[in-house]
Amino acid sequence: MSLLLIACLFTRVPAGDVPAPTALSLRDSLPSLLSIVSGNAARPDAAALDEVVVLRVRPLRALMERSTTQESPIALVVDGMPLRGTSPCALRPERDEIAFLLSRSGPARTLWDGYLQTRGRDHFFTQHVSVTAGLENGTLSAGITSDIPNFSFILVRRPIFFFCIGVAVFLFVLFHILAYKSDLLRDAGADPASGRKPYSLSRTQMALWFFVVVISFLMLWVETGRIDTMPSSVIALLGISTVTALGAAVIDARAKRIDGGEASDDFIYDILSDGHGLCFHRFQMAGWTLVLAVVFLYTVFTELRMPEFDSSILLLMGISSGTYLGYKIPERGSLGRVTP
Repeated sequence: MSLLLIACLFTRVPAGDVPAPTALSLRDSLPSLLSIVSGNAARPDAAALDEVVVLRVRPLRALMERSTTQESPIALVVDGMPLRGTSPCALRPERDEIAFLLSRSGPARTLWDGYLQTRGRDHFFTQHVSVTAGLENGTLSAGITSDIPNFSFILVRRPIFFFCIGVAVFLFVLFHILAYKSDLLRDAGADPASGRKPYSLSRTQMALWFFVVVISFLMLWVETGRIDTMPSSVIALLGISTVTALGAAVIDARAKRIDGGEASDDFIYDILSDGHGLCFHRFQMAGWTLVLAVVFLYTVFTELRMPEFDSSILLLMGISSGTYLGYKIPERGSLGRVTP
């Protein structure tokens, strides 16, 4: 028995008959990421939405074979997570190149929105990411070599951002100049014997909503690239403020006085008072307008969307505006001597 064991130990097996280690074969066939560039030659180390990302993966054929064997499509892998539905837009196995389009309407859009909502001050315009190629099921991704430079996603394009900032500032400054030199924000009634007309609450409300919506629209367009960001409730809200200002102008225009109209005291007192002093219905209208404007801007900046106000909020604004116009009729009719 001992002789048999010794014979087995010293029995030589031909080298060609030794099976190759399975683990070694698998390791040798694992794809590696050699380089990654953007389709934009001006900035190859960063990509924005609607741009192409080109990766060199060697061997690419191994990744393609694994995709066929496991019946899992090849996908772009960002920060270790495969983006499902990001099929390659180009495959060049002879050059080990694979390209992905960061479509604005695809999974990349969801990824961008997530980065925009969680970004810090140091990553306002760009986000550093780890990008490679792999399978959608997450079982395989190309290893990243250590000498590949950092790659970034462009969340907000700087030129467009500063252009929109310039447009908003220009409109704001122009509005203030016109409001100071003209009666843009003042009542439409008769001119007072001395001084200037008082400021109009309804016109101030309309101007506030105009700037809130314009700034929000520009911001959402810059950050998301979409122009379909205005829900129907926002249009209804703008309509309520416009109709309120129009009704107030009609009431003021019909109150023609022989001794002239009221004179302005200061902005806050003008919008919160009638001929008898401060009144609650004006304070209510101004208060709700300010609260909804704060909620509006907070939603835009934190959730990257305009809020969808329900019918109860719109009804509340309508009642508040109707109450303001209802009080304004006797308010104008009781001041001064009205011409027949």
